[in-house]
Amino acid sequence: MNEEFWTRIRRLYAALDSLTEFDISLLKAQVFESSGSWGVFQDFSGGMGPEQLTNVMQSAIYNVAHLKDPLKRYAERNGKPVSDVEATVDESEGLQIVVDLSNWDKHGELRRSRSGKSPYLTNINRVLRLVAQSGRGVGLTLNRDGTPRVVGSGSASAVIVADVIETGGAKLGEVETFLNAALAAWESLLSKWELDLMLVQR
Repeated sequence: MNEEFWTRIRRLYAALDSLTEFDISLLKAQVFESSGSWGVFQDFSGGMGPEQLTNVMQSAIYNVAHLKDPLKRYAERNGKPVSDVEATVDESEGLQIVVDLSNWDKHGELRRSRSGKSPYLTNINRVLRLVAQSGRGVGLTLNRDGTPRVVGSGSASAVIVADVIETGGAKLGEVETFLNAALAAWESLLSKWELDLMLVQR
């Protein structure tokens, strides 16, 4: 019975992992050569259009937001306080925002706000993220065929990002920040229930 629950947890982590491509060699730039000149165009989309990027982002949001019901079923079947689930949402602004974003996408409007705001996504894109080791530098070059290559000491990844905007235009933050906070809230609940997240292979 609990395998269904752990499968859902693994789906959540898989959806979040799909926001980041760590093998940037897969994201080749377009190379243009003519009359001895050479140029490149690189946008790190990997050929994904706006709709595809949005689908990947919404899948992550959906899986985080809608873990509520699987958690409640697990609690009912395993002697855990069902009330802990809604309490976790009430205590986490990040989780509230993610729930609202999912409901906005589902209904095309926000019928009931958990956060007290009316958040929606905008500026969905895929960008390069460079992370340098402490005290050292990191950069990116392109091979002649357009294959990206990391130089220096650090790492590079391509990340799907988006802004979370309040109705009226005020920016509330980056969606990644809210997703990380929401995930931390669910992980805190699982820890409270003494469930071992090592069972989830990421």
